[in-house]
Formats: sequence, C-alpha cells, structure tokens
Amino acid sequence: MFRFNIFANIKSMNIRSVFKQDRDINKHNSKIKRIMKKTQIWLRIYLLFLIYLFTFSPAHSQSARSELLKEAIHAAEKKNYTKSFELLEKCLEISESGNDYHERFWTLTNMAINRAELLDYNEAVENLMNAYDIAINHLDATYEMSVLNNIAGIYMMDSKYDKANIYYKQVYNRIKDSKDSLFIGGNAMNIVMASSYLNQNDEAQKFLQIALNMLIGFPSEYLRAKVLYISELRIKKQLNEAHQLARELLKEANDLDDIEIRSQILVEQIKINLEKNNYASAMEYIRQSLDEPSNPIMKMNIYRLLENLLIQTQNYIDLVECRDSIILLDQAINDHKKQRQTELAQIKFELLRNKKDLTYSHSKLMNILIGSFIVILIISTLIILLIDRSKNQKRIQKIMQLELDQEMYDKQLLEDNLSKHKNQFIIDQERMKYEQDELIYELDLKNKELTAQAIYIAKRNELIEDLVVSLSQIQTTSHNEKLNSSIAQLKRYLRSNKEWDGFLTHFEQSNQKFITTLKERHPELSVNEIRFLSFVYLNLNNKEIGALMNIAPESCKKKKWLIAKKMSLSTTTILHDYLCSL
Repeated sequence: MFRFNIFANIKSMNIRSVFKQDRDINKHNSKIKRIMKKTQIWLRIYLLFLIYLFTFSPAHSQSARSELLKEAIHAAEKKNYTKSFELLEKCLEISESGNDYHERFWTLTNMAINRAELLDYNEAVENLMNAYDIAINHLDATYEMSVLNNIAGIYMMDSKYDKANIYYKQVYNRIKDSKDSLFIGGNAMNIVMASSYLNQNDEAQKFLQIALNMLIGFPSEYLRAKVLYISELRIKKQLNEAHQLARELLKEANDLDDIEIRSQILVEQIKINLEKNNYASAMEYIRQSLDEPSNPIMKMNIYRLLENLLIQTQNYIDLVECRDSIILLDQAINDHKKQRQTELAQIKFELLRNKKDLTYSHSKLMNILIGSFIVILIISTLIILLIDRSKNQKRIQKIMQLELDQEMYDKQLLEDNLSKHKNQFIIDQERMKYEQDELIYELDLKNKELTAQAIYIAKRNELIEDLVVSLSQIQTTSHNEKLNSSIAQLKRYLRSNKEWDGFLTHFEQSNQKFITTLKERHPELSVNEIRFLSFVYLNLNNKEIGALMNIAPESCKKKKWLIAKKMSLSTTTILHDYLCSL
C-alpha cells in the first residue's frame, strides 16, 4: 500500500503555513515599549545604557525574533539547513531568555521539521517532545494536538507505524467532539494509512468512513479520502468498482491539477490491473506514472510494480533492465540518505563551532560589560563619596557659619541687653537721685519749716517770758487780780507741751530714718535728750534751743557737752555734723 506525504495531508501538519498565519496575526500586537528616562547626570545615562544592552537589546524584541524565525523557515525551504539551524538556535536562545513560550514552541517545531527532512528522526522527535512539554504547561490544546500530529507523522516517515497509529488515535480522541471537520477528517485519514501499513483493515475501513463523512465540504481532502477508498476496495477484491472509481477520480485530479493525487491514483490503477492480470493496461499506467514528476520513494514503488509485472509476463530482458534501474534508484536513495546524514553531521559541527564562538564572544562581551560596569561603579562610588564629602564640608561650613552667626547674634543681643540695662540703670540712678534729691529737698523744706516753727515757738515763748517778767515787775500787779490771773495763765502756757508734742510728731514723720538710726546707735539716750538732739540736728543755736526747752543758753551749751560725752563722741567731733551723718 502506498504512502502519502504526511506533512501535506492535514491542516495541523502544515506547520510552516500555520505558523506563518499565526505570526502575521500577532505581528501588530507584539511590540515591546522601550522608555528611557532623561537624566541630567551622564553616569546614570551610561548605566541605563548598560542595562539596555543586557535586557532591552533590539535582538530580544518579539518582532526581531519573528523575523529570525521567518528567515530560518525561508532558508529551510531553500534547503540551506545550516543557515536555518543557526537562525533557529539563535531564536531559541533569545526566546528562552525572554520566557516567550509561543516563540519557543514554533522554533522547536521547525527544528523538528528540519531534522525530519534530514532523516534525523530521533532528534526530530526529541525536539517535538520539548515542544509538547511547552504546549501542555504554557499554551492551549491546539498546540498540543499539533505536536502529537507531527510526532506521529515523523514515526510514519521512519516506518514506525505502530507508534504513529498510537499518537494519531490520541489526537483523534481529543478532537472527535469538536466542530473542526477538516481536522477530524484529516486525522482519520492518517489513522487509515497507519492501520493499512499494520494490516488492520477493519480499523482502516472504520476511520475511512469517518474521513469521508467529515471531508465532504473540502474537495481536495475529500479526493484524497476517495483515493484511500480505492485502496480499500482493491483489498476487498472489488476490482471493477475500484477501477471505475479510479478512472473517475483521475479526471477530478486532472481538473484540480494535483500531481501527487494523480500519481497515487495511477499507482492504484497499476495494482488493480495487475490483480486482474490486465498487463497491457498495467504497463500503460506504469509508463504514465514514470512520466509524472514524483519523489524517489514513489518511483521505487512503481519500479517494484514493474518488476512484478515483468516477472508475471516472463519478460526477462526488460526485467534485467528494470532491476538495474531499481538498483540505481536504491543507490540514489541511499546516496541521498548518506548525503543528508553527512549534511546533518556538518550542520551539527557548524552549530557546535558557532555555539562555541558565540559563547566565547558572549563571554568576551560580558567580561567587557562587567569590567565597564565595575569601572563605572568605582567611578560612581568615588563621585558619590566626593559629592558626600563636599556636601559634608558645606554642611559643616554652614553649621559653623550658623554657630558664628548665632554667637554674634547672642553677643549683639547681650550687648544690647547690657546697653539697655546700663541705660536703664543710669535712668534708675538718675531717677533715684532725683527722688533722693527730691526727698532731701522735701526733707530740707520740712526741716526748714520745722526750724521756722521751732524758731517761731522759741521767739514767741521768749516774748511771752519777757512779757511775764515785765508784768511781774510792775508794782501794781500784786493788787490786780485780773492781771495776776493773766500772768499765771501765760506761765501755764509756757509750761504746756501741746505744741511741742505736735512739733515732735511732725519731726519724726519727716526724719524717721534719723530718729530710728539715732535710737539704734544710742539706745541709752532719753526722750528729752533725743528732743534736744533733734533741735541740734535742725541747726538751731543755743539761744533758740533754750527758748524752746525753757532753759538758759549756757545750760544748752553744757547739755551738748554732756550728751556728746554720753554718746562716746570724741572732743573734736562736732555734734551737728555727726547727727547729719546718720
């Protein structure tokens, strides 16, 4: 039974076209914003530039990654697998550093496709397994189904039909309840092919009916399913129905200009005519098939059928030539495989060398950046220290200036206070002096008044005394009772102390300090002596004092001497001066 081109059967298997559509949809929705704040210090700008080199390099943007992947796919389509792998490795490294699972998934998928085309099926499956791990952990179920389909397709290419059938059925069980008829029908067709290789005809027939029901609305895929139906009819020995259906489908394939489907139908016609022993028709279909452009595997199948035909017709001459062609074709296929294996080895060597060079370049760049960063860090630290030192000096100078200003202010304030207090003291002194002068003046004034009063009393008493003496000397006085009575009244008035008591009261009120000091220093003095000293203090003469105290002037002089002696004053001390000093 012939084999279809696995990567062209199903929508999910056409990985490059699916990814291209997905990339075009997301191209305008995946831009990274780069914002760098403006600063005034060049050091910060340089540090931000270093950070930009590490984390926001344009090569790390999603649009740049998409362009790398696009270039890798384009290089693979041109069979330049070395360049394709280099670009894919770079894209994978960037996507891993940026945690872009979507981009990493498609990178691993394209790596698997490249390795499958280079016949490195084990590495291809490993890449798809990594993509599957990303799909189930970080992406949705669509990506998971795509990976499982691709793994099954690679197993089909590696002729591991049992494993392929297992993966195809896993996908089918996951999608059978969905509304995607094309996906379900295409997957059912893959199960049909795998089951046919495993000779599981009942299962192949079951899924073929599912594929036919699902693909009615899709002409190209429905035609592929009908070709599989031809194979089923041939297996069931319904050769006439198979032949008739093949002729009808060949016309449809010609209308669609689908070379691959036409080649598959011609191969089925060869097999049908061989089983019907219609060797002429089989030979005609063989010639048509060999004229069609097809891959070496398909040509090998056709030559095998031609070999079978020549054996049955016993055409040994052409059989030798056919077998030579088979040998040459098999050698060409093996050479192609060896070429692919050699190319794969070269690609691995180039990738290893490029990776080593890239690692060395990256290490060198990192060393340069780290060295630059350390230098900048040292410079920035020194600048910060200098700035801090300058700030500290300025702060210290400012503090010293503030302290100096405060000291000057305090000094000025103290001087102002001293000046204020000095002025106030002078004012108070002047006021006190004025008050004292005023008190002295008032005291002098009162003392003068008292002196004048005392002199007045003394003069009056002296006059009264002279009058009494004169009246007493008149001879007729003794016979005049009225006159005697008046003289007696005048004498009583002279002996009266009322005016003296009033005078003393006024004197004590005016000279309280003098009286108090005199009593404190000389407590031995009697009241009469204090009264006598008060007259001396008022600077009255002996005659005036004698008149006030009703004694003779000589007695006043003697009394002064006695009181001075009592007060323990020296003989040279003037009594009036001493009293004024109190």
